Amino acid sequence: MVLTGRQILTRLSSETPWRRLYLLPMGKLTIENDAASVDVHLGQHFMVPVQSSAGYLDPSAKADGAMASRGAVDPAMWKHHLRETMVPIDGEFFLHPGQFALAAVYEYMKLPIDLCADVVGRSSWARVGLIVAMATFVHPGYAGCLTLELQNLGQMPICLKPGLRVAQVVFRETTDSIEEDHELEKRPWPDQLACSYAPEYWEIMKKKDRDLLRDLGIGARGVQ
Repeated sequence: MVLTGRQILTRLSSETPWRRLYLLPMGKLTIENDAASVDVHLGQHFMVPVQSSAGYLDPSAKADGAMASRGAVDPAMWKHHLRETMVPIDGEFFLHPGQFALAAVYEYMKLPIDLCADVVGRSSWARVGLIVAMATFVHPGYAGCLTLELQNLGQMPICLKPGLRVAQVVFRETTDSIEEDHELEKRPWPDQLACSYAPEYWEIMKKKDRDLLRDLGIGARGVQ
């Protein structure tokens, strides 16, 4: 079930820890009762891929030895293919046609254990060619500043500024409607409060994925 504006406001002020939704800083946040999402804004941190001598990115390879020369998509190696940029609060970031970038949102969000969320771009940006949050699903219990994937599919550079509304978050309940508070209370509750305000990236393939490819005999030369 998608939460309405009234239900989101109730969650933001809930005194029950395992049901409370955090969205900070609140500032002048206003949510209409008939709304079904919350807007999030661009932060100051961006990551942009840069040209590399690596021939290609191979997610099945590890970032060590010969594998590193192939441009493995292990975070340890991927970091060398990204340029980090911190834009002043009154500054500008230009996303050129065909360019891809990672960006952190301004808001810190912490989900309770019975809510998940979807992050979707705003239609006004899509109409000028900016694709936002192409693959963003937020799991229950998440705590941090969301990372957005941005791509300019238009023909002209797009000027982005910290504080712009670029995406919206839709919240959905994940628990069974018959579940009681005392059952929710027994679930593990993350105590994470601190987080990075910069975009984050993760390893595309885990060891179990590599093992599966090896067992299937797929890409045997690149799988370790």
